[in-house]
Amino acid sequence: GLDTVQAELEGTADALLEALAERNVLPEGIRFQSFRIENDGVESREKVGDSEIVSYQIGKNTVAFADLPASFVDYLNALDGQAEQLTVKSIVVTFIENYHLTGMKITVDGAPLTTERNDYSAELKR
Repeated sequence: GLDTVQAELEGTADALLEALAERNVLPEGIRFQSFRIENDGVESREKVGDSEIVSYQIGKNTVAFADLPASFVDYLNALDGQAEQLTVKSIVVTFIENYHLTGMKITVDGAPLTTERNDYSAELKR
């Protein structure tokens, strides 16, 4: 089945990867090369006297952009097709749940995530 992690963690993305590794979803030592979250909200600025008021309206879409090392693809390629898909899904759902995301984009060394069997270059959802 799908293994997702919800736990009190250090508050870092790598801590979630460590929690997944502790549950044998990932090998030990896989860390993000970069991780950022973006929202499609709108910033507005209004001049009031000598001051400027900046407000931000949060948008509907909040997406994590995560870059992993090539060893992640090596790991996925060593799995069978179903285990590969469950591993990717476990990561995506874990991050969507913990960061309240609408989706996640995973890259490897800056390039879209693709394995010998699957292309995960699109935004991944629950």
